Amino acid sequence: MDAYRAQVATAHKACTLRLYAALRELGLAVPEPKGAFYVYPSFHPYTKQLEALGIRTSKQLSRWLIEEFGVAALPGSVFGEEDVGVAGGRLRLRMATSYLYFKDQGERYVRGYELLSQSGTGSGELRLELLDEAVEAIGRAVARLKAQ
Repeated sequence: MDAYRAQVATAHKACTLRLYAALRELGLAVPEPKGAFYVYPSFHPYTKQLEALGIRTSKQLSRWLIEEFGVAALPGSVFGEEDVGVAGGRLRLRMATSYLYFKDQGERYVRGYELLSQSGTGSGELRLELLDEAVEAIGRAVARLKAQ
């Protein structure tokens, strides 16, 4: 059981750190993750561009990302963060990586053991297509903001 937990923790950490690095590369303000599978990016570097789109709150940002790019993230406001007056909190989201492994239950059974054994060996980067797709979608959102 301890080996299984270690493999799961390694897989979660690898996925979370990959998302963290990708978000930072895109110019988002992201504190280094402290937990297993959450990242907390802030889009405040793009405040002016978002305001030009009518986006002034984390809830509006969350809605824009899901409707325009298919990226699901919880607005920081549902966790008690202020949506006005706080530069970092106003446009901050919660993104969970725990849903970026498998498309459905069937794939979980087919690829789950492969993923765990891959994470346990430390033999390279995990193949996580859903994570790659999510990063590409967030990249498209940031590209649209930069084009404003």
